[in-house]
Order: sequence, then C-alpha cells, then structure tokens
Amino acid sequence: MKLYDMSTPEGIGKWGYMRMDYLRDFRQDVFTELVRRGELQNHLCMIDTQARERMETLMEQGARSRGITDSLKKRDQMEWVRQMNNLRNAAEENVRHDLIYC
Repeated sequence: MKLYDMSTPEGIGKWGYMRMDYLRDFRQDVFTELVRRGELQNHLCMIDTQARERMETLMEQGARSRGITDSLKKRDQMEWVRQMNNLRNAAEENVRHDLIYC
C-alpha cells in the first residue's frame, strides 16, 4: 500500500511540486505528518494557489511601481523584457522564501 500517490496530482503546479520536494527532503517530520493525516494533496494545492496569486500580485505591483508599461514595450522591447525578467526573478525569490522554503 502506498502512503501517497503523486502520479496523477490534480491542481498542483510548479510551486506545489517545489514545496513537496522541500518537505520531503528537508522537513520530513512535516511531510510525514501531512501524509499520515491525508492532507498532503490539499496542502500542496493550497501552496500552489497562494504562490500563483502572490506572483501575479507582485508582478502587477512591481510593474506599476517601476513604470514598466506597454508604452515601454512598444518603445524598447529589449528593455521591457529585461525589466520584466528582473521583476519576475525578484517575485519568484520572494515566493520561494515566504511560501515554499518555510
């Protein structure tokens, strides 16, 4: 009998898998307890949803505060891409620190 089956996860994306890997590799006590209670799937779905929402919020707020607009995209596409990549990297680091590796 398997304790958990991640072969067909539903609702778990990039962030959920990152959280599962972290728990399994570094927080085995928490991982085991979630599996024992049957709450691992729900926990991973919740983390994935929160992470996606946080990313969306951080990207929107960051673009607004840094003045990254569609006019910049039309005027200088490479600069727009550079700034959006920097913003995305910063937002992903925030999500990893606050939601995944905690």
